[in-house]
Amino acid sequence: MKLTPTEEAMIEAVAAADNLDTIEDFDAALAAAVNDMPVDPREALRSEELGEVVGEVTDADGTTKVASSMRRVKDTDDWENYITLYSTLDGMPSKVLRGMRVKKLRQVWPEVNSIPETLWGKPVFTTKPLRKYVVGVSMCRLNPDHPDRDAVVAAGLGHLSCRKSNMPTEFAARQHLQHKHHDEFAALEAARVTTEETAIKDKAEENNALLRGLLQELAAQRRTESSTS
Repeated sequence: MKLTPTEEAMIEAVAAADNLDTIEDFDAALAAAVNDMPVDPREALRSEELGEVVGEVTDADGTTKVASSMRRVKDTDDWENYITLYSTLDGMPSKVLRGMRVKKLRQVWPEVNSIPETLWGKPVFTTKPLRKYVVGVSMCRLNPDHPDRDAVVAAGLGHLSCRKSNMPTEFAARQHLQHKHHDEFAALEAARVTTEETAIKDKAEENNALLRGLLQELAAQRRTESSTS
């Protein structure tokens, strides 16, 4: 595939950067190149062809019309309209419309607890994988097949579902739940805390009952010893 002038300029800018020894260095160079990238009219036209209304286009016969290719994208299920970008968090590949490439490459990670602090403010996507993506079997807790589904139903979330089931670790699944299903995550956490508090209270009452029984037995034993002596 032939690169556009914009893409060539971005690659040259990254290649010319110094000290690309770490992933962080590469990310910083890529982010700088993307931010400095000029807008190429041909890029705008390509974006328009892939579904973004850019404005008016004049045909060869002089006819002016509004350009929109949402129609063309729907009519042609053509994977050539897509590129693959890779998450800097775990290397997960994602198919993205070419017209959305620049926007996606300018996205940066927010400063939230579900994202490692080392990635805060750094690009979410790169054009090349920086780490191998490990396809796992850990599933979202909202998945109907999750073994802890009963707890989800008990929390009043049984009507919700998420089919994601290929996360590499349980930690990744928790991050997914917290980031993608924020309200549901909060509800499940509240239900978990309530369950734990109830269990602690029940255990304390059980221990107190056992202690009272032992004290009563001890008192009865002493009364018996006093009566016989």
